[in-house]
This record gives sequence, C-alpha cells and structure tokens, in this order.
Amino acid sequence: MKSIKTLAVSFALAASMLFSLNASAGAVLVTQELLVGGNVFGEVSIAIDSRDLNAGVILDTAFDGTPSFVNATFFNFFNTSEVFNFEAVIDTSNIFAGFEFLAFDVLDDDPSVPFIYQVIVDPFASLGFIDIFDFTTGDFFAFSDEVTLGQVTVNAPSMIALFSLMLAGLVFIRKKVK
Repeated sequence: MKSIKTLAVSFALAASMLFSLNASAGAVLVTQELLVGGNVFGEVSIAIDSRDLNAGVILDTAFDGTPSFVNATFFNFFNTSEVFNFEAVIDTSNIFAGFEFLAFDVLDDDPSVPFIYQVIVDPFASLGFIDIFDFTTGDFFAFSDEVTLGQVTVNAPSMIALFSLMLAGLVFIRKKVK
C-alpha cells in the first residue's frame, strides 16, 4: 500500500513538472475595457508570451511585433479579429495595470454592418478617442476626450496551479522520507 502511495505521488509530481514546463511556453491573455464617458463601450484582448512576463521590458508592437492582437468587441455584440495599424504598449512587469498606449483600426467582420472603428487611447497624455465610420452612407461618429481605459482582466495559463501541485508533492515526499 505504501509503494502505491509513493508511486501515485511520484506520478503526480512528474506530471505537474511536465505540464508546468509546457504551460510556460503559452500565452497570457490580457483584456481591457474601453470606456466612453465612464460607460463600457467595448473591450480589447491581446496575447503576451508568458516568457516575457516580469522580464522588466515594455512591449511595443511598433518595435517588436508583440503583444499580438486577439480580439476587439464593441457594444457587446460586434467582434472582430481583423485589425490594421495595431499598436499596444504594455509593461510586462505589471500587466495588471493594463495598456500604457493603445491604437488600432478595425473593420467589422459582418458585411451587413460596414463600420470601421479607429481607436487611440493614451492614458499618460490624457488622450482618447474612438471614431466610427460607416463607409456605405458616409456617416461619421466621433467620441473624443471621453475615451479611457477601464478594468483589466488577465487570464494566465494554469502554470501556477501546476507548480503548486509540484511543490505539494515535494513536501509530501520529504515528510515521508523523514
């Protein structure tokens, strides 16, 4: 019975080490709300390579191509993955602080809703605007000086849970050895 417990703990330890090494190569999804006049207008999601976290660098897509754009949602129903002129700046030492700069243009994925959105938000310069252009009618809507960044959500890989399981297995084995 004792050897079965030791075998199970050893297996759990080996599996958690394997998965934690695999999870470290994954991406961290950072999503931040876009606010217009204090109300949620939409949100933007980017992916950061988990190896860049806490590296003490500021990632800027204009220079190194990372972080990468994942999705933008406007009015809780418009989703897009097509973006052009995308630039985001984020400090990898504090991703929970959100974007330091965000600028992008997106085209609506739905051909029946021909909108182009242009977003620029710079919290340090107190600059933020969203322009919406309907290219079939020529209508133009602008929200200037009201656009800010809201709540940040970070979905990290399950590496922390797996690493904790690995540490618990080591503690358990160490107590059994004594």
